Amino acid sequence: MTRHQNSMLAALVLAVLFVAASGFGDDISLTLIPASGNVSGPLGSTVGWGYTITNNTAGWIQTMNVSSDPFQNGTPNVIFDFPAVAPDGSVTLDFSLVATPSCASPPCGLYELTWGSGAPKGFTNSGMFTVSSDFFSGNPSTLVQLIWAPPRTRERPTPPLSAVPM
Repeated sequence: MTRHQNSMLAALVLAVLFVAASGFGDDISLTLIPASGNVSGPLGSTVGWGYTITNNTAGWIQTMNVSSDPFQNGTPNVIFDFPAVAPDGSVTLDFSLVATPSCASPPCGLYELTWGSGAPKGFTNSGMFTVSSDFFSGNPSTLVQLIWAPPRTRERPTPPLSAVPM
C-alpha cells in the first residue's frame, strides 16, 4: 500500500469508529448511590458509593476500568466489580461493608474512602468518577465477538460526588 492509501484507510477507520461511537455514547449511564453523590462519616470511618449502570443499547457492555479525580485527607479504594450489562438492562450495587443478599463479598459498590484522622471538619472532596466499557455482540463471559472498543469516556454523575468528614 502507498502512504496515501494508508492515510485514507486510517481516515476511514476513524470515521467508522466515530459514527459507531455516536450511536452508543448517550445510551449508557452511571448513577451514583446515593443519587446526590454526597456521603459523610466520622474521622477514620469508611464511606462509599454504590452505583447503577444502565445500558439502553442493542449490545452488551463490559465495564473495563474505573478511576476518580484525586481525593485528599483520606485513602480511596476501588471496590467496583466490573459487571457486564445486558442490552436494555441495568446493574445496581449498593455500597456495603458487610455481607448482604446483593453483596456476598464485601466491600461492595463503586468506590470507598477511609477518612484520615487529621481531616479538617467540614472539608469536602469533590470530583468525578470515570467508568469505561467495551461493546459486545453477546454476553462477554461467553467469549462472543467484540463489536468495538469505544474511546474511553467519562460518565458524569449528576450532581458530582462529594465526601465530607463529620
